[in-house]
Amino acid sequence: MTNDNEIKKEIVLPQYEWFVNKKDNKPVSNIFTGSYGTDKQHGCATSTIFNYKVHVVDVGKDTAHIVGECYISKPWNNQNQKELLSVSKAECSYSGLNDISLWLNKELKKFIENKTNGGITMFEIYKNKIQEMFGPNNSCPHYAECRKYVKYSNCNKIIDKFVFDRARIGELYGVENNIPKIVMVGIEGFSSEQVISTVIHPALTDRAVNPHYRGVKYILAYLLADFLGKDKPQPKITKKGVPWVNDALKRYTLCNLYKCAFVPENEPDKEKGLCHTREMSSNCINLLIKEIKILEPDIIVIQSSNDGVFTETMRTKLYQEFSCKKTLDIDGSAANLYEGYVNSKHISIIRTMHGSDWTFKTHNYIENCLNPILDKAIEIYESTN
Repeated sequence: MTNDNEIKKEIVLPQYEWFVNKKDNKPVSNIFTGSYGTDKQHGCATSTIFNYKVHVVDVGKDTAHIVGECYISKPWNNQNQKELLSVSKAECSYSGLNDISLWLNKELKKFIENKTNGGITMFEIYKNKIQEMFGPNNSCPHYAECRKYVKYSNCNKIIDKFVFDRARIGELYGVENNIPKIVMVGIEGFSSEQVISTVIHPALTDRAVNPHYRGVKYILAYLLADFLGKDKPQPKITKKGVPWVNDALKRYTLCNLYKCAFVPENEPDKEKGLCHTREMSSNCINLLIKEIKILEPDIIVIQSSNDGVFTETMRTKLYQEFSCKKTLDIDGSAANLYEGYVNSKHISIIRTMHGSDWTFKTHNYIENCLNPILDKAIEIYESTN
């Protein structure tokens, strides 16, 4: 059970005197209303909103009491009858107002925790937008063109490892106000998993010690620590990782650059050294850009040490699409940060070394290159939100 002292007061009510005063020598009460969860870009069009009201009933009478009400309203484009959460009553006093304040913030806390079970989530928005763009079968329009030119020297016949890999969206991505939405961009997936509603947490799988994911987990933990009231990780990458990292993993989205993977028929489980054709490079970056426009992140992180995989041409297209300018550059390509806009929303795009690169594992790189870039991204988010 949560202690009342542990409830974070997202909703701050006015002083008691604001609710109970006099006008023309007659007792009157002001009504305090508000909402939580309205999207800064789309308002209530795509968001499920927590609405609340606090007022005094029978002001000036012996039966006077404070009433708190709250309900959830569905997005404007999916209107249904409002769902009444609950009503709470308390004595008309300073103590009673404090009781209503605690109750209201508890209800809000439950709303935040349960939001992905009701209303339209980012996962649903993403799924609907992808379906609008590519049809009910979610088929990639470039599949045949890209597959045609894939070749391996040791085998003449290729097979599909997976096709049109889509974003893995954390269950709390975009749910909470004042916590940055982070998109990590990988090179390609490992399996045929397609759209899933929550991230398959690397910390809970056999890939927990994968170098790429060690880098992902460190960066996420560092970026989100202050927002989640946690300690920032020490400047080192370990297999053990950050104890509270699953709290961070729930709040990010993983996108892969290459949407399809084709392998030799005689190596169906091949994971490294996959063929990326010129056609794939050209088409996949455009698909990634479309995904980013749907997800509207605050921070994008690209982990790439190999210019031959995530090429300079591809990165340049990404920067141009989002009107980016370079803000901070440390040691050339080792770590840099660009600022730009996605649908008029201010964003930061970070490029770091890949988690598997030996440089990434050094204390010097993390402390003197990576962390200053991450600090700058946090500073930009806080100054623009």
